[in-house]
Amino acid sequence: MSFRLGRLRSEDYFLGILGAGLLWLLFAGDWLKSDLPNATPLSGWETLGIVRWLLLAVALLAVGVIPATAARRSASTALAFDVFLIVLAGLGFVIVLLNLIWPPDVLGATGVVVRGGLLGCALVGLIAATALMGLRNESRGNNPDPSAPVIDADQAAHDAHSLGQ
Repeated sequence: MSFRLGRLRSEDYFLGILGAGLLWLLFAGDWLKSDLPNATPLSGWETLGIVRWLLLAVALLAVGVIPATAARRSASTALAFDVFLIVLAGLGFVIVLLNLIWPPDVLGATGVVVRGGLLGCALVGLIAATALMGLRNESRGNNPDPSAPVIDADQAAHDAHSLGQ
């Protein structure tokens, strides 16, 4: 099994970057804070409850696209990751968006969304959209070999029929 970065599509690189950003933001970013005076903002890991596991899975899958795709010859690995990411990130986007519209109570007071929550929602949505674009783009690699012959199926069938007569 060879590890070649030439097998990666632009969507794979973008998913890896977005996944790393979501992973960092989930633990280090400020998502919510209480409206009480002198309240300390809480990270996504501290505020999202069970949804944090879904976002962690989305982030790890997005980061895992790069080594999994680079290690396989077939496009099926990247496409399988894209399908999982569309479903999981789409679901995560809807749930995080609902948490932004109706923030949960924080420390017994009303929660206020801060920048990290908005950025986290945007990252999850971008992961879903990028995975959808990757599913639509089944091409392998960014630089196809221009010297490779292009075979026209109709011409090949005509030539084969002509040789048979």
